[in-house]
Amino acid sequence: MGCSTCGKSARFAKPGGAPRNPIILGESNDEPAQAVTFTVDYEVTSDLKVSAGEYRYVSGTGVDDAVEKGDLTRGFPQRQQRARQQQRPRPTPRWYVESDRGSFVGFSSRPAADRYAKTTGKVVLTKDEVLKGESS
Repeated sequence: MGCSTCGKSARFAKPGGAPRNPIILGESNDEPAQAVTFTVDYEVTSDLKVSAGEYRYVSGTGVDDAVEKGDLTRGFPQRQQRARQQQRPRPTPRWYVESDRGSFVGFSSRPAADRYAKTTGKVVLTKDEVLKGESS
């Protein structure tokens, strides 16, 4: 939803939504605004509450104290990467097509193997056929 006066997103209009409009913690100082992630629900004023996990721009003398206390972490929240063992394994190729260099390219779907075979002028083979040495 846009701001009716400037046309920009309402997210930037709220305190902490942009570096030019930071939330002031403590007393105002001349330090530039910095991006932080709130680690706890935080009540800045009676009208302004920030939930844990949200990121905002803050400035002021109270930023360092809030970081030391553990209420804030500097920077944006990091996405969690799935562990390698949790990732879905690649499907085992069932069809093979000989490449122009004499090696074989594996495919898990027959239509994909057919398309590649058509471009190379070769035939689609199963693993057993490749191991027996049956190629065109």
